[in-house]
Formats: sequence, C-alpha cells, structure tokens
Amino acid sequence: MPFESAFDAPALHFETTSSTMDEARRLAAEGYPEGTIVIADWQDSGRGRTTGRRWVAARGSALLATLIAPASWKALPGLSLRIGLALASACEELLGESGEEAEDARGDEDRRGPLKIELKWPNDLMAGGRKLGGVLCESTREGLLVGFGINIGQSSFPGELEAKAASLAMISGRPVPIDRDRLAEACLRRLAIIAALGDWRIKVEKRLWMRGRRTRVATGLPDSGDSMEATILGIDEDGALLAEDEAGRLLRLHSAELSWPEER
Repeated sequence: MPFESAFDAPALHFETTSSTMDEARRLAAEGYPEGTIVIADWQDSGRGRTTGRRWVAARGSALLATLIAPASWKALPGLSLRIGLALASACEELLGESGEEAEDARGDEDRRGPLKIELKWPNDLMAGGRKLGGVLCESTREGLLVGFGINIGQSSFPGELEAKAASLAMISGRPVPIDRDRLAEACLRRLAIIAALGDWRIKVEKRLWMRGRRTRVATGLPDSGDSMEATILGIDEDGALLAEDEAGRLLRLHSAELSWPEER
C-alpha cells in the first residue's frame, strides 16, 4: 500500500481476513498505536451495524478498512455522521467532483459538482438512492474501532442488492479504475480533522438522505414491527435524528432504521 497515513501510524494490508475489525482489535491488544489502519482485499465475516447483516464485496472491489481511532473521539457528538461526512468528501475529492481545490478556506461544500453523496442516518453513504458505503463504530476494551467500507470497482451487484447498492465506478461513469490506495489516503486525511469541524452538523444536514421527505422509521428491534411514518427534518447537536410523526409531534431519535422508499 504505497500511501502515507495522515495519522502517522502503521497501515497494514491483508489479502484475506475474517474482518478488518477483528484484525484491528487484535493489533490494538498487541499495543499498536491509535491511528493504525487495517485494509483487506477480502473479508469473509464483515458485518454491519444491525445484527445479522454482513458486508458483501468481491475480492479487491471495495475499500474495506478499520481504524484504531483516537480515544478522544469517544466524546465527539455525532461520531458516525462525522466519519460519514469525511468519507463522502474523500470520495468526491477523488472523483474530481469537489475537493480542496473546489473549496474555500472554510471547506465550504456548497461549490460541490454534480455528484452528491448523501448520508443515510446514522451510518451509511448513499449515491443516487443506493448504498455506496457504511460505517461501524465499536468501543471495545482494546480501544475505539472505526470500520468502514466503500464500494469502488463493482459494475453490478447480485440479487436484491442490484437495486440498492452502488459503487464509485458506477456513479462516476468513468472507465478509468478507481485507485483504492488513493481513496484510503484521502479518507484518512479527512478523518484526521473530524474533531476540529465546528460546522459538522450543518454539513451533515446538507447531505442528509430523505431530508424533508416522509419515510418509514423502524424504532424497535429488528423484526419487531415497531415502526412509524415520519418526515425527516435534520439532526440535533448530539447527532440524534429529528423527525416529525403523522400527528405533527417532533421526534428525537437516537436509535432507528430508515427504510428505502420502496420498502414502505
């Protein structure tokens, strides 16, 4: 992996692993420092935020990584959203739709090009209404682990994922392969400054998937059937989802799952 990490810490590559999260936990227990990044070509037990969900990606087709994050990040409000914001900005920078050359000194994202990567609360990256990537944060006794995956080179997806997943290659429409190492470097550079983003909430809300639209919100455990129709309004200063139910009541949700429009 010929790139430099903005965290000035080891960057390790595995051809195959159970999951980058497992490898990062093991390395943290062995004393590897904060900022260490683990990247894999293939993981056979990658998992998502919800129990039972797996991250599926063909070998070498995605950026699959876990960062041993700074312990100070535990105190950051809206951590998974800040991370998603960093990853979305890195993707757009790499694709040339935005980036440092297209932003002013404050990092203003209003000058973004035609591509817009949205954030599906609380931890997914969306492009064109399809999932481009995801974030998983785990606080363990070994440390804070931040796992993330971004689809890069896929031209199609199998089965039910076909209508729900996207890759950078698909949304860019470019025949030139996306360089995974350059994307990793851009992601780490953006992640290194998330604690200093005073306007993170404003930036997240500009990208918030389904904002101003009504969708079904599952509020209970998976398969519990506890759900409601609500209009997505934004997020609060802690990163909680703000929504309005059918009776006009303001909801402040810390745990929920938003449905795709066709799943309502």
